[in-house]
Amino acid sequence: TMAVVELQFFSNVFDEIVSKLNESEINTNDEASNDALMKVVRQLYQHAPDAVRRCIDERCGKNSGVIKEKVCGEKDSISKILTAETNETIIQQQKQHVSIGERKTSSLARDDEGSNLSSIIRSIPDPITIESEAGLNLFFESIQLDFGNTHADKWKNRRESLIKLQRLIAGRNIQIHGTEVIIAHMQGLPLQTQIEDLRSQVTRQSCKVTVYLAYILKEKFEVLAGLWFPSMLKLAISGNRVLAQQGETCILQVCALGGTGYPCLITLLCDGCVGKYHQNHIKCCVIAVTVALRVWSRKLLDDHSTVIMQAIKAATVDRDAGVREEGRRGFWALYAIFKSSAEEMMSCFDSRSKKQLEKIEASVNREWEEGGDMWRLTLGYEPVKRDVRSSSMAPAKSKPVKRFDRTKINRQFVKDS
Repeated sequence: TMAVVELQFFSNVFDEIVSKLNESEINTNDEASNDALMKVVRQLYQHAPDAVRRCIDERCGKNSGVIKEKVCGEKDSISKILTAETNETIIQQQKQHVSIGERKTSSLARDDEGSNLSSIIRSIPDPITIESEAGLNLFFESIQLDFGNTHADKWKNRRESLIKLQRLIAGRNIQIHGTEVIIAHMQGLPLQTQIEDLRSQVTRQSCKVTVYLAYILKEKFEVLAGLWFPSMLKLAISGNRVLAQQGETCILQVCALGGTGYPCLITLLCDGCVGKYHQNHIKCCVIAVTVALRVWSRKLLDDHSTVIMQAIKAATVDRDAGVREEGRRGFWALYAIFKSSAEEMMSCFDSRSKKQLEKIEASVNREWEEGGDMWRLTLGYEPVKRDVRSSSMAPAKSKPVKRFDRTKINRQFVKDS
């Protein structure tokens, strides 16, 4: 995208198209020529929409409306080219970039089952695009001021600033200024305090910013992940159930969207599985390790195989039922990568633990198969809430209550009297 926007050939190609339109070299009645022209402009617009709109306004002048009519077949803005794309085209584009770990898949689940992050980010209203470096610095300074005001009555200002960050992410500023510049600005913001805020509306918007950046940056998000992940874990152990669910979901999505992975988090996650922490802290670490085994690169996992196996083994025999259930899911993720080590680990378990492991094997593998819930999560779709309660925790069937014959009791009472 940076090359398309900045290099001179983009301007030359667009000048040539505009000159042909101005000189009427393309017949408006020639459908084949019009289709070819629309295809070229659509491709240019897809990579650099702001630059295309700016080029039309600058180079076409009064003829801009006529040119848009010839290109789009309507008298509206060229921005409607993107909205005119069919769902089939979007699916074909996604198919080329979908991968889970090192295995590339060839098809995508249906879009009618939910919107993925790509469409959600594109649908953010009023995206903010800042082209100058000075303007970007002023923007982040204003955000810094709002975050710095931690007064209880100013929480709405902090929430609005988080929404502005989402609009900035949707405005293609990462492509304009570069990944390193945006990451440096984000590092300077105290987003950790927003993630740990006591108001669910603030934490919800904070988690959205985190997930959007993780989806766009992939493995480059590692710097911010190492900075913000401890705060996500604190949010997950909140006594408020809504806040705890937000933290757990955010951790799940960040790890699933991590591309080749975040090496800086491996030690933190594995230590969280074996240390003496809150049960939700341990469970979230086990979930993150499980997702890492399914998604992150094999080389990264090989370098930390020992601590990963210790973490999974500790989670499988944990005293908390929810942690044990996630530990079993992690065991089958470990089995898919390190089969011999997983079999050796399984031989150390008692018969009851083995039966519980075998019972969930099929359902866990279905989640990660193409079209499964966890597979869709790696593509940016919303996570599906799972029931982590094991079958052994199911409520026992209530026994029928023995009803007493009140008449018989009264007769016995009279007789005794």
